[in-house]
Amino acid sequence: MGFSNRVILGVIGAAVVITLITIPAVYYSRSGATKRPFTLQDYFNDTIRKKSYNLYWMSDKEYLHKERDGNVYLHNAETKDKYLYLSNATFKKVDATDYWLSGDHKYTAFESNYTKNFRHSYSASYSIYDMTQSTFVTPASLPRMVQYFSFAPEGNQYAYVSNFNIFLNSNVTAEPVQLTHDGKKNEILNGIPDWVYEEEIFASNGAIWWSSTGKFLAFAQFNDTDVQKVEFPWYGSEQYPITVAIPYPKAGSNLTKVKLFVVDTANPTLHSQLAPPASMAGRFVCTTCSLMLTRNTDFKAEVNAVRSQFDPFENLVIFSYFLLSDHILCSVTWATDERVAVQWLTRKQNHVVVAIYDFDGSSWREKEKFEQTSKTGWIGHYMPLPIFFAKDKLSFYKVMSDTQGYKHIHYIKNGKATPITSGKWEVIYISKLTKDAIYFVSNQHERNPVKRNLYKIMLGSSPSTPMCLTCGLHEDRCQYNSAYLSYDASFYRMDCYGQLALYVFASNNSAMQETFVTNNQSLDVIKMANIGVKCLYEFMSVLFGLGPGLPLYTLMDNRGSGAGTELSILEDNKELENLLTEFQMPTMKYGTVKIAGFDMWYQMMLPPDFQKSKKYPLLIDVYAGPCSQSVSYQNKLNWGTYLSSSLGIIVASVDGRGSGYQGDEIMHAIYRQLGTFEVEDQMSAVRKFINMGFIDKDRIAIWGWSYGGYVASMALGAGTGLFKCGIAVAPVAKWDYYDAVYTERYMGKPSENSDSYKNSTVISRAKNFKKVSYLLIHGTADDNVHFQQAAQISKALVEELVDFEAMWYTDKDHSLRGQALHHTYILMSHFLQKCFLNPE
Repeated sequence: MGFSNRVILGVIGAAVVITLITIPAVYYSRSGATKRPFTLQDYFNDTIRKKSYNLYWMSDKEYLHKERDGNVYLHNAETKDKYLYLSNATFKKVDATDYWLSGDHKYTAFESNYTKNFRHSYSASYSIYDMTQSTFVTPASLPRMVQYFSFAPEGNQYAYVSNFNIFLNSNVTAEPVQLTHDGKKNEILNGIPDWVYEEEIFASNGAIWWSSTGKFLAFAQFNDTDVQKVEFPWYGSEQYPITVAIPYPKAGSNLTKVKLFVVDTANPTLHSQLAPPASMAGRFVCTTCSLMLTRNTDFKAEVNAVRSQFDPFENLVIFSYFLLSDHILCSVTWATDERVAVQWLTRKQNHVVVAIYDFDGSSWREKEKFEQTSKTGWIGHYMPLPIFFAKDKLSFYKVMSDTQGYKHIHYIKNGKATPITSGKWEVIYISKLTKDAIYFVSNQHERNPVKRNLYKIMLGSSPSTPMCLTCGLHEDRCQYNSAYLSYDASFYRMDCYGQLALYVFASNNSAMQETFVTNNQSLDVIKMANIGVKCLYEFMSVLFGLGPGLPLYTLMDNRGSGAGTELSILEDNKELENLLTEFQMPTMKYGTVKIAGFDMWYQMMLPPDFQKSKKYPLLIDVYAGPCSQSVSYQNKLNWGTYLSSSLGIIVASVDGRGSGYQGDEIMHAIYRQLGTFEVEDQMSAVRKFINMGFIDKDRIAIWGWSYGGYVASMALGAGTGLFKCGIAVAPVAKWDYYDAVYTERYMGKPSENSDSYKNSTVISRAKNFKKVSYLLIHGTADDNVHFQQAAQISKALVEELVDFEAMWYTDKDHSLRGQALHHTYILMSHFLQKCFLNPE
């Protein structure tokens, strides 16, 4: 938090350390009452929640905001005027919870009867409202429940998906035209993704893309006919359970077949398929010399060239044609009404083709393409990010790995990639491209991977030096930021995710300098104080925080001389800040430990009265999946807050090998070998933590959810003796059981990497669980990590006569929502309390 009074301390560093260790904290509220611990009930209290600020840009200076009373107001960022746009009474008429605007802003589609399907997909009802007549004009032809609804960018035509088929309305009053007729549950899905595309590729409930004016509409068709189904019981409340069946391609099995079509909305009976480039169809491979031919059109010439190079007698060189038909559709980006770019990915996900298609008046043809291959792992952080077309609408900007293995912005023209940014830091994503600038989020500031800021690069500038737009804004509170920019980036909402930051260690080589700052100082004073003390632990650099540093949302001016001006505070979470003054809150500690030659970032949540001379139980909160990031300068208010505040437990997380945003060398270290380094690094970090002197080595636990549950289980099953107990929620047991797109991205097919698949199972480590206490939790209706995984772990533990605890949540999916989630945290809390009881 920023304070107006700034005082520079004139004390020596050693005195500061003594003060921190020997003077216990006294907790009083403003009323004089003693502060109380943050309890588990507080964690589930809806009034103790961080607030965000919903905003939808209507233009370059106007935005909509739905207030707490349900009214939607139109704001003008330039004039600061606002007026009622949609009343809560209109929402109530159709019991709506959300809304969508037509391209011409003359109509609003109110969404109601939300019915969840999977993580992103759902069905809902839509009521069309005429803004000029202030009345509902929903056509009778619009089904009561649809699977997807989308207005065009211009006018008021819209498309929707019903019963897995796409329908197009040229305007609100027109009769719908059915674009597809072959849709069928679990077989053919038009305009909406199947399970694996929704979960692993699009992270969306739709697969429809309008051209810039709505002249054309692109849609994907997903064919699951050959995809094997996973089945599980839904117990419900009837006499007999029903069986849920979902097409789910597991590692090594048949993938979803995808096709991409384009429809002329003025003549919707005409469909054109955009086929993947020829290079995605198949390749001739020299099976005796391990070479793959690069072309498919003149392969005879290449065959002769290879044969002459390796075998003049032409009798030892054998060629085979390998089909690459298992392509993956990544993204669709329109440049104009008659030009579209599509990213196609191979099944191995180490080769991507950006194909640009043009409409020649009668058909769509491939104009040019750009190909990218990774030699060290997979493409992108998870998937290739969408491209951004330049002014000429042919060249484009793309985030991809540079020659040093860091993700940076590149300018692609005529098949050549030119880096726009560079350095040992990473671009997370491009936020917006305007006619004169690129806006992007990165961790460039201080080359610190746990920070994020918004940057701007002027196009045509040489050298292209990024300018940070958020680095100096509320620096005492905001070091993990993003932004939502208006149409032409004249204004933006700055999204600051908060940070606990008042006590700082900053390392310099092997020495550490330490600074203590009073509650009246900002980080500017920290930089000025220059109070040094020798580092007690040469392997770490640390940042402590005393909070609260809650999320902050502000409206920023980005125009000319006014650029960087804060126009208003949209949400500062002041109410929550006042509430939290009544609690004994933990402090945060950040730093790095040297593991396998890398500086690995960690964070610790320390109890309110933390003293280095004491010994504390430690809980490792782990995820550790490929490209994950658990450590960041974001405000943490979670289950760990309760554990630290009420139970005196230190809760720590570590980003080891395999984690993201620090370069491909770290991220790709676990390529084709999941369950190795990311698990080892958690255990190595624990050993480092023990050496800090304040960890009770006999009271250490680990827990995780999903991939984190897998890593926790693998660490517990390693038999190191480091952990006394652990918890796994919805863990993977064996990668053969998980979906093909995710698993093969990191492991390849089981047939091509059998040893790694065999060595990466929790099941094979079952006998080592006799040495630890283990709690296994899973939902029986988990469509993501199937209950099969926990069942197999349970079976293996029983076979080894391991005494363990388990809890199954009936008809609950991967996230265990509702009372089941509350019950889960109560159960885990009790388990940890039993685990950490001092020996009698």
